[in-house]
Parts: sequence; structure tokens; C-alpha cells
Amino acid sequence: MSFYFSPEIEESTLSLIWHDPEKLAIFEQRFSPDIFAQIHCRELVRAMHFAYQAVGSLDFASVIQCARELGSYDAIGGIDGADMIFRISEFSPRADLIFAHYLDMLDSYAAHRQKPIECYPFIACAIHRSMQDMADTYREQVDLRTRDDITRDS
Repeated sequence: MSFYFSPEIEESTLSLIWHDPEKLAIFEQRFSPDIFAQIHCRELVRAMHFAYQAVGSLDFASVIQCARELGSYDAIGGIDGADMIFRISEFSPRADLIFAHYLDMLDSYAAHRQKPIECYPFIACAIHRSMQDMADTYREQVDLRTRDDITRDS
């Protein structure tokens, strides 16, 4: 994979965590909330963390209340944004395998975001050449105008 992030994977991971709070501990053993490229995902997992610490569950109302108390209610998209993520999860007997796959994907995305983005030289050279050509054309036009002015004045 050479992607930097996938919004669907990030949001689906959160939905799986929300419906199975034991997955929160697995997630937190491997990652911090900063693994998410999207701000609303980072803030939502923080709210989940505090909700689980405070009440020992990840019921919808507790997570929303924690988001409000953390000042991240708007960042998660309010009730509608949180509800969208909550509803993503599909109940499957393979949920544990899917979750493990999503964690590997998050790890892969984070590794790719750490690499510098390559700028291919032929693109940079073409841009540089076209800018140089424009500058040369401008200089030639100025020189021609100056010569014309000198010729007319004589």
C-alpha cells in the first residue's frame, strides 16, 4: 500500500471499537490517537478513552458527553458525525480478523506518512524551464521595446 490514509478504514476502526470496548485496549496498546489522519477520528477515540475510564462502557451518550467535556464536540461532527461513525460497524463473526487487518492498515498508512514525498525531477525541470523561457521572452520583449524607442528617438 502506498496510501497515506483511508477515511473509511479509520472510521470503520472506530466503529468496531465503539461496538466492542475490549478493542479499545488492543488499539491503545499499539497506537496513540495521533495515528489517525483525520481530526474527528483523533478526537473521537480520545472521547472513547475517557468515557471508558469514567463509566466503564462506550455507550453513545457517555462518549458524546466526554467529547463535550473535552471541548471536541464540534470536531467530531456533533451528534450527526458521531452517529455516522457509530452506524458503520457491521456485525460479523470475522470482526476480530477485520479489526486486526484495519490496525495493520493504520500502521502502514502511518509509515507512509513518515516518508518524504518524492518530487520527480522531470516535473520540476519542466516547470523551471518554462519559467526560464518566460523570463527570457520578457527580457527579449523589453530589449526590443528599448531598441525601438532608441530608433524612434534618433
